[in-house]
Amino acid sequence: MNWQNLLLNINFYEEDTNQGESFWPFIGFWIFIAGVMVILYGVVSLVTERRDFRIFYDASASKEDEDIILKKKRMKKYAWAIVAGVVLVVVSYFF
Repeated sequence: MNWQNLLLNINFYEEDTNQGESFWPFIGFWIFIAGVMVILYGVVSLVTERRDFRIFYDASASKEDEDIILKKKRMKKYAWAIVAGVVLVVVSYFF
């Protein structure tokens, strides 16, 4: 089938005939929101881990000799959270 003929045969002025019959755009919207939230969580956690930023400072909770390997492992976890969020946002456009 020729794509030009398919696109030219669509009547965009009768959009109200099928209104409210599909729940897929609603699911796609919530997948998009979930992806944005996962990206936000990953970015905020990554910045917090990288700069060692704490809102409420507690001297007893701070460790001067924190293991660098453990810190890099947590940073990698947050980077994967950002990647998962981007994947969710991209997948949401197919709904």
